[in-house]
Amino acid sequence: MEQNTTTTFSPKDIEKALGISKVQLHYWAKLLKLVPASKAESRGKSNVYTLENFVALRLVKTLFVDVGLKMEAAVAAVTDLFANVDFPTIQRLVEEGEVGVTLVAEGFSFVVASAPFTKAE
Repeated sequence: MEQNTTTTFSPKDIEKALGISKVQLHYWAKLLKLVPASKAESRGKSNVYTLENFVALRLVKTLFVDVGLKMEAAVAAVTDLFANVDFPTIQRLVEEGEVGVTLVAEGFSFVVASAPFTKAE
């Protein structure tokens, strides 16, 4: 049986990595309609987020906070990107060490570029 090695993040991991508050995380996740890896089923528990969730949140932070787009435009850009990218395949290839991925933003367009890793001897 294949072991599930999906990368997950706690809310605290995301808050720390992105430098955002708990309120921002929940608000942005709601706007992006993120589906966490597991939902909190009882009070005091937290959702667990996937790598795809983390990347989406990171992109929103970059576009909204760093670039200065309006939140609606940032969410629309990220939503459109994920609608047109086969993220599970990209994640699998990255986790297996097959490719490195770079996301390039040009104006309001995104390009996902990948290249095989070359191992240093």
